[in-house]
Amino acid sequence: MLQGLINTVKATNMKVTIETEDLIEAKRLLKSTDLALCLWEIMHNLPRKFENDDVDYQFIFDAIWRIVERHGIDLNDIIE
Repeated sequence: MLQGLINTVKATNMKVTIETEDLIEAKRLLKSTDLALCLWEIMHNLPRKFENDDVDYQFIFDAIWRIVERHGIDLNDIIE
């Protein structure tokens, strides 16, 4: 439903009004920035915390990247 709108949003200083009767949809829209920032931290900062660890966690981080890519999420597109 929102994918077409998202694909056309390119300008800055934009006001968008979305009406929904679905509470879960509204919560997802309101928390999307928080989720994007959380995912950014998991993907970019968390691996650094384990760099000097004796256990190689890279396979886990690679799996996270694959999941994000499979869902078509480009964090650079949604985080400034």
